[in-house]
Amino acid sequence: MAALYYNDIKKFHEKFLIKFPDKPRLLSPDEYEFRLKFLFEEISEFKDSYKNEDLIGCADALVDLLYVTFGTCYFMGLPCDELWKSIHEANMKKEKVKNKFESKRGSIYDIRKPKNWKHPDISILLK
Repeated sequence: MAALYYNDIKKFHEKFLIKFPDKPRLLSPDEYEFRLKFLFEEISEFKDSYKNEDLIGCADALVDLLYVTFGTCYFMGLPCDELWKSIHEANMKKEKVKNKFESKRGSIYDIRKPKNWKHPDISILLK
């Protein structure tokens, strides 16, 4: 799934002559501020659309949020497909909470890390 989206993001950035970095990197301070504002803008649009009971606006905002998120990964030169696979594999080892008191977010919809859960080692993907 991520590969298809990420290829579209790559095409979009190449259209505007934004090159993929040679290796993974942190954003410059200016890039960071721009991307962060962009991400929050899409979250705000989702929030506003939800308040207005606007399903179309919610859908648009969520896809735009994905677009901006994958675009930020592109700016950083991240190997998104490989990162996705590693993190997804670790997430599949999590478990659903039984009640809202087991949730750090106070919600029955939450998923948590079981006792022996381990973060994926993605450091090798970022060299």
